[in-house]
Amino acid sequence: MNNPTTESEVIEVVRAHARLLPVGGGTKPQLGPIHENTHRLDLRRLTGITEYQSSEYTFTARAGTPLQEIHETLGGKGQYLPFDPLWPEAGATLGGTVAANAAGPGRLRFGGLRDFIIGVRLVDGRGQVIRGGGKVVKNAAGFDLPKLMVGSLGRWGVMTEICCKVFPKPIAWSSREWVFSDHESALAKALELSRSRFEPDAIEYLPAECRLVLRMGGPAESLPALNNAVGGENGPDDTWWRQRKEFIWANDSKALIRIATSPRQVVPLLNALAADSDARTQVSAAGNTVWVNTGEVSQLDEILGSLQLTGLVHRGPSTALWLGLKSDQKIDAALQAVFDPEHRFSDAG
Repeated sequence: MNNPTTESEVIEVVRAHARLLPVGGGTKPQLGPIHENTHRLDLRRLTGITEYQSSEYTFTARAGTPLQEIHETLGGKGQYLPFDPLWPEAGATLGGTVAANAAGPGRLRFGGLRDFIIGVRLVDGRGQVIRGGGKVVKNAAGFDLPKLMVGSLGRWGVMTEICCKVFPKPIAWSSREWVFSDHESALAKALELSRSRFEPDAIEYLPAECRLVLRMGGPAESLPALNNAVGGENGPDDTWWRQRKEFIWANDSKALIRIATSPRQVVPLLNALAADSDARTQVSAAGNTVWVNTGEVSQLDEILGSLQLTGLVHRGPSTALWLGLKSDQKIDAALQAVFDPEHRFSDAG
């Protein structure tokens, strides 16, 4: 029963194995390395949207449901997930997206996964089902378990069902762009735009080109005037934005690392990375995330440590998962004592 199709089968698998690692679409392989004596729990058959209330702007789906299926269903009702979940075309699943906290450019305006997940069902390390949150946007169902699952990397149990809220999808999109002579000017403009009355959906910066790209959504008839007010030149089309979520720009033979930053930390990081001539970078969410694609992982580890930043390796060859400043292990140990006292998921993450 390596590919459970129901929650009951997941429970059986959890109780039958001493070490487990939940796996979804495999789009972020470095987040889920299989160690010796660890059972791979493939959730890709635990799939399907179980409830969709378009009038309430919520849906519930099993953890193995592909993002593409969710996008198509929501799109039929003119709705979407504004945080731009990553790797949908590569086969990413809902559960894997939550576990990896894999939000894309759209998190700038509307927030990330923590702002959209409202309910979850979880099989813990004892093989017990825990339910947190609910299926309505406004609920007070005890401990906020859903948000704890965001970025959990499968450490506390196996998510079997997830409920999210959604938003109306803009009728039309528009992109603007600017080219600068240095990083400082570009990041200053990004910060200015992110705080402006225009409320951009996304702001991405390509350091190799000193190119800043902005996306806005709204009624088609209002976008020309909005473009003139924002300034800049005509930007890329929808295909370019879809490729941002698939990381077409990255070299698959090298490690891909996500670094949590603040806008003021981006320029020092980019300057430090200049010593690595082969490194490729992209700055997302107006400076709140930096993605680095490099073969010099140990060098990046030192750079992040010196800048007090943390990196998480998502793809590519690397013996390390976390780089730079490490998290407080006491918190992880306390959570494991609650959700996984037998350490069934101790290898996860």
